[in-house]
Amino acid sequence: MATTARTATLALIDSMIAAGHNGGMPTRVEYPEGMPGHAAAAHHALSAVTRLTALRYLAMHPDSTRAEVREGSDLTERSVRNVLEDLEHLGYIVADFPPGQRRGRNVRYRVNRDQLARDLMILWSWTMGV
Repeated sequence: MATTARTATLALIDSMIAAGHNGGMPTRVEYPEGMPGHAAAAHHALSAVTRLTALRYLAMHPDSTRAEVREGSDLTERSVRNVLEDLEHLGYIVADFPPGQRRGRNVRYRVNRDQLARDLMILWSWTMGV
């Protein structure tokens, strides 16, 4: 993922936190003030069962296609499509073809473990006050 796209995504998440929004339905409880964008991104990735399920499946089965994720995780086609797009936009998964070159191809996805680990460490550090 291009650094500028990731930076834009993190800026969007920061603005959503400031507005008390979690990216889906309006939140009942606002994110705490000062939560770093990387921590919010990691929280977002893990806060929905569908994202967590797909992320875990890809961690256990790298280089899987969308159909393989769907079959192996019991998620719907629409959920898998949305979740993979979301996780890729966050930088937590990567595909073997860029978005504009995927039509008619079996795209394979894998977890970007380095980025996910960095952001999870930021989330942990922020949560623990470290």
